[in-house]
Amino acid sequence: MGFIIKEVLKDALPLITTFAPSIAGILGGPAGVAAGIALPLIAKAFNTSPSDFGGLVHNIVTDPSVGDKLKALESEHGGWLTGLAKEFPQPSHVEMTIKIDWNPQ
Repeated sequence: MGFIIKEVLKDALPLITTFAPSIAGILGGPAGVAAGIALPLIAKAFNTSPSDFGGLVHNIVTDPSVGDKLKALESEHGGWLTGLAKEFPQPSHVEMTIKIDWNPQ
């Protein structure tokens, strides 16, 4: 999901990267940390629901105090979020075995 979050926030990502680089990196990291923790923190700072991607992007790119808000998030949460993300490394290779038992009635 990390790549999806980065894609839907692509118009706001340059601002997030500039003012909150650790948090921007997390948005492309482990899905649980990105969607479950980082995104709600950003949404709260911009008075938006984390599920309202369009509203969140709009609020970020139009907020005159975007730099201050993102710097505050980075200062308060960037370090521990980075540490948390390291606890859930992205796999470099995934193999799956699927077994389907089908018994038509």
